[in-house]
Amino acid sequence: MPWTPSDNPAVCERWRQRVEAQLASGLTVQAFARQHCLGAESLYRWRSWFRQQREARLQLPALVEVRVEGTLPPPAIATMCVELSSGQRVILEPGFDTTAVAL
Repeated sequence: MPWTPSDNPAVCERWRQRVEAQLASGLTVQAFARQHCLGAESLYRWRSWFRQQREARLQLPALVEVRVEGTLPPPAIATMCVELSSGQRVILEPGFDTTAVAL
């Protein structure tokens, strides 16, 4: 069965911190793993996964032009759905709090 990263954001964040600490330490993965009682194979896999995620984000355009052709009847309730590359969605309905979604 192929390895897949955890769906738990806390687990992902903990491994991200470990990977960053290993890179900043100047130690090899093996030495860092021994020093911190981690599995070197796990550290390699997480490091590779984070690298792939970073490279995938770099390949995506920051903005995509959208052209609306023709006219559609307005929906019963005007909503906007923003889908992130991670698959998460933000659904905005009329009267939403703009400060809650500000950058």
